[in-house]
Parts: sequence; C-alpha cells; structure tokens
Amino acid sequence: MINQINNNLDERIVNAVLDTAISICAIDSDGLIVSTNFKFNQLLGYDEGELLHTNFFELIPDDYKSIELEMDAHFWAEQFGYDSVFKIQRKDGAHLYFEATFTYLEDDTTPLKVATLNDVTEKVERETQLKQTNAFLSTMIESAPIGVVMINQKGIVETWNQHAENIFGWSSDEAVGKVLPYVPPHKRDEFKENLKEAFSREENFMLELERMDNYGETIYLREFITPIKTDNEAVEKVLLLIEDITDTTLVQKALIDSEIKYRSLVEASNDLILKTNLRGMITFTNQAANNVLGYTPFEMIGKNSLRFVHETAKKDWYNIYKELKLGKSFTNVDLHLQNANGENVSVNANFQSTLNEEGEVVGFSCYAADISDRIKYQNHLESMVKEKEILIKEIHHRVKNNLAVVSGLLSLQSTTLKSEAAKRAFAESQARIKSIATIHEKLYQNELFTNVEIKNYLEQLVKDISNTYRDPNKNITTKVVGDEVHLNVNQAVPFGIMSNELLINAHKYAFENRIYGEIEVKIEKDDEGQVTVSVADNGVGLPDNFDSNEDGTSLGMILIRSLSTQLDAQLRVFRENGTRFSISFIPDE
Repeated sequence: MINQINNNLDERIVNAVLDTAISICAIDSDGLIVSTNFKFNQLLGYDEGELLHTNFFELIPDDYKSIELEMDAHFWAEQFGYDSVFKIQRKDGAHLYFEATFTYLEDDTTPLKVATLNDVTEKVERETQLKQTNAFLSTMIESAPIGVVMINQKGIVETWNQHAENIFGWSSDEAVGKVLPYVPPHKRDEFKENLKEAFSREENFMLELERMDNYGETIYLREFITPIKTDNEAVEKVLLLIEDITDTTLVQKALIDSEIKYRSLVEASNDLILKTNLRGMITFTNQAANNVLGYTPFEMIGKNSLRFVHETAKKDWYNIYKELKLGKSFTNVDLHLQNANGENVSVNANFQSTLNEEGEVVGFSCYAADISDRIKYQNHLESMVKEKEILIKEIHHRVKNNLAVVSGLLSLQSTTLKSEAAKRAFAESQARIKSIATIHEKLYQNELFTNVEIKNYLEQLVKDISNTYRDPNKNITTKVVGDEVHLNVNQAVPFGIMSNELLINAHKYAFENRIYGEIEVKIEKDDEGQVTVSVADNGVGLPDNFDSNEDGTSLGMILIRSLSTQLDAQLRVFRENGTRFSISFIPDE
C-alpha cells in the first residue's frame, strides 16, 4: 500500500510528509493510517511502521468520540477541512491534546486525508489548572471579611463580593455591570478624580470617603486601592478593599468638635489621638498610644511629636507641621510612625490646626488610625493561596506519617502474638490503616490537595496488598484498568477502605486449593457521571448461602456494607467465572 501511494502521489509530497518537524499522518477512505512521519510516531510512542493499517479513530479516547461522528458524514467531501482540538491516546496510555487540520488529497487512484497535528497538551493542561485556581480565588474573595470590589477604567463594577453587599445593600446581580452604585450625586466629581488617579498611579494607596448605601444613609469608607496591571505594565483594572468606618468616622468628628465633652469616647478609641502646642510638643494623647506605639500617654506628653515619627517620614511630618501653623488641615495622610521597639508603624492620619478664641493657631490635633494590620492583610490576601497549599500539604503529610507510626506499632505488637488468628487480624488492621495513609500520601503529592485520582491510588493499593499476601506456591496476578476518576477526601477515605477489604478478601479466599488466578479491578464512568468500580476474580466463587446484605460473620463484609452506605453506593455481587463485587456511586463535586 505504501509503495502504491509513493507511486501515485507526487514525490515531493511524500518527502514533505516524511521529513517535516510537524506531526503528520495520511488516512485512507477506510479510516486506516497509510503513512506517518517520524514526529507523529515519536509523539505517540510508536516505532516506525507500527501504526500502519491502524484505524486512526481508534487512537481517539471514548470521551472524544463525538469528533469521529461529526467528521464521518463529510470526511471525504473534496473541499472538506476540519480544524479542532481533540485528544489522542499514546501507546503507553497517556493522553495528548492536539490541534488538527485535515486536508483532502487525491490523485487518479488514491484519495487520502492528510492530518496535520500540533501538540497543545501543555496549553490545555495550563488552562485547566488556571480554571481551578480561578475558582479557588473566587471562593476566597467571596468569603473575605472585607468588601472586595473590582472596577474597570469606566468605573463599572466587575467583581462584588458578599461583604460588599453587607456594607452597601446592593446584591452582586444589582451591582455588577453598572458604575459604582454607592457614589451619591454630590460626590460624582470627586469619584471621577479618584478614578483618574487610580489608573494613573502605579502603587497602592488609600482613601477615606463619604458615600451612600442602598437605603439612602450616609456611610464612611476606607478604601485600599490596588492597580491591576496587564503584561505591558498598563493599569487595566482597580481592586478596592473596602472597610466600613462609619462608626469610627463619626466618633472622630465628635472628638474634634468637643475634646472635653467626649473625652471618654477619645479614650475608648482604638486609634491614636494626640494634640500638640505650636512648637510641636505633645500636650495630650489617649490610651490608644500604648496599643499603637507601645508608649503610655505619660511617656509621650511633653515630648516633641517628631520623636515618634519614623526616620523615613520625618521630612513629610515637618512639611505638614509648617502648613498647620498657617491654619491648614490635612486628611487621609499616610505616614510611618516609630513604636517603642523602633519598628515602623503605618498609620492613616488627619491633621487640623487648633485655634484660640482670637482665631490664632496655637497647635494642632492628629487622629491616626493604625493600618499596619490592614496592609499586612492586603499582602496576605495575595499570598493566601500559596500559604494554604503549604498548610494543607503539611497536614496530609503529618496524617500519613502518624498512620504509618500506628501501622508500625501494630506490626511490632503482632510479633508478640501466638495466635495465628490474632496475627491475621493485626495484619488486616495494618492494611486498612495503610489504605488510608496512601490516600493522604496521594493528597500530599497532588498540587490541589483536595482530591485523589483513584486509578493511580488503586494501582498502589493492589501492589501493596499483593506483596503482603504473596504465596510463593501460587501465581496470582492483579491488574487495574479503566478510566481516571477523582474523588474528594470525604469520599476517598471510605472508598479506599472498601477497596482494601475487597482486595484482601479476594487474595484470602478466592484461590483456595488453586495455583493460578487473576484479580482485575475495573473503573468505569458513564455519561451521567456515575462511577462503577468492580473487583473481580476467577477463583472458587462464594458459598451458595452467601448473602452480601445479611452475612454478618465477617468484619470485612460489615465494613464493606457500612462504607457503601456512607458513599451512598449500590453494592452488587455477581457469581460469574468466580466472584465480582461492583460498587456504583456518584462522586461529589
């Protein structure tokens, strides 16, 4: 057939197919592969000529068979060309994703389709991981204990979490797709200026704002504003972390209006409040000084305010002080103070000149909110995904190690036992513990730490149990076949114990008085998402009086029935050429 193609087709086309670095194969009218180049064989793991006369569509896994049906009706139309991303199975069983173009090629005797394939496996896997990460981040944003809002350059809301709804009274459906709804009419010019500044600055900054909720009530906000840049460093969106400071702001206004009348409120404030004379010497500070800076009011009063400013902010403080002496005021000033340990404390401060009865400036007052924790939280929010991954990984690692210790203790204890029945019971307990430990080991090795791929898990379990129950006088083989299926940790543990019991029972009872035998574990997932796992042997079979629903003489069967109920699974037993246990259930999302 190859010689016929080489004779009938242009020699240049044949050479191009064989020599190009792109994966190419030629398919005849029966769907059989009649020619492949080196790159195609290399990617799929086959030797030269091994794929010849193989049906091309047999390389496509079942979950992509719709492509074959879609192509079948028009495949041999002269002008038909099909471009798609689909999956092909390598010789070793691994799956690869390809972008494919099918081109019609014909001479007088040999019609062909030439498939040009581009390996996009890495791209598809990255996109899948990105979707999973985005879903995880969306959950974090939605559950954050602070308002999280994302806006574009027109001020239109793209993200609006639950806490934002709690603050403002608008639901996500009401807010997303509209300009920020909480800006009252008399603050729209201010909003436009703030929006312009947010998209022109490269660093984070903070604003305290007066706004209005869905019920018409005035509220005060502290917004931490973070520009979100594109790959070319242009600010594309702005992230707002919003704190409702209405109560704090109203207290602040009351304190400034009447220091004497509301002194108790000043002392109750968690934020630093101080007053100075015209020379900048502190004449009053509240008890919050101890919490914010680590100094008692007694230690601060009579000292120059500049002494408590961090070295990096002294120049800014001095410039503000000069303007205050001229009667000016400042709001929402970010500064760095220095605590009693010499550490930097980030604050957001308001400054106002203090006047005597004649209207002369005699000092200034300062209200400073400690924003160090909030800034740390903002940074923490950005690194939270990585930190949680490390924590979860460590938990699974420790659980696995602890279970290994328990298994080792059982092994040590079993050496002191004289009863063979007791030793078998200890060995079975060790196997159950190890089946759980293996699950946590798989979770530890998984990048997402939330689910276990059970085919890989069962292969390890089968290997461990086969080693434990190996009889030198028997030849018992085991294999695991079928689909890759993921279970979350809540289902993986009972599934692992149940699989352990079924495999142990097969090894112990299926091949009595037999030298040869085979155990097969099969995993199937149907179109509706139901997973069926079967453990089958070709052994002596079950006793005639065995009933899987009533037999209570075996701890293993008690566990199997109990765990199948926990999984909400259907347990069935078949007596065909031995014994086959079948477990069917729907994996949790």
